Amino acid sequence: MGSVMSDIILSVTIFAGTMFVLIFAGMVLVKREVIKKEVMIRIIISIAVFVVIYWGSGFVIGWREFNVYVQAIEFLAAVIGAGCYWIGSNKR
Repeated sequence: MGSVMSDIILSVTIFAGTMFVLIFAGMVLVKREVIKKEVMIRIIISIAVFVVIYWGSGFVIGWREFNVYVQAIEFLAAVIGAGCYWIGSNKR
């Protein structure tokens, strides 16, 4: 049980660090007017949607053994989910 908890803590720490770096880089790009603030918010939320779907898909699928095809389905589901958010949040 201890290793599962340490894996979760490590995953959350890596995710938080990555999001901090992305947000900082996004703020720099927004200040230099390379991208708009709305686009940066969409990028961050798309990444968060990808991570939530990727981590949550294993629980939803319920497959306990390692299988390359199941891993591919989980990854593609996360990509499709993040892409659907990206396209759906476009205000054009």
